[in-house]
Amino acid sequence: MSEFTTHGNTPQYQWLIESAGRMGLSGGTAFKTLAGFGRDQVHRKIFHQVLITSNVSVIVQLISTESNINRMINLLIEEKISVFFTKLPIEYETLEGTY
Repeated sequence: MSEFTTHGNTPQYQWLIESAGRMGLSGGTAFKTLAGFGRDQVHRKIFHQVLITSNVSVIVQLISTESNINRMINLLIEEKISVFFTKLPIEYETLEGTY
């Protein structure tokens, strides 16, 4: 999705992260891309000394159980959100070490 895509008055990536949190998903992160290409067009960030011009994609990564992810997908359908997504089975855990 573009960083400028909104859902209502909220950036779509922010809406996705907040909705996932409210639904109890295990975690979520939004990443701005530096460059890439896909079905719509080439996206890139251009750096000019102080001025930054951008129309880049934002990747939202969510992690949770399959049932929670399916609930999130159903919410996207209900809200008529257009997104490209991949859904992969993963294993995750936390290591508690001493710092």
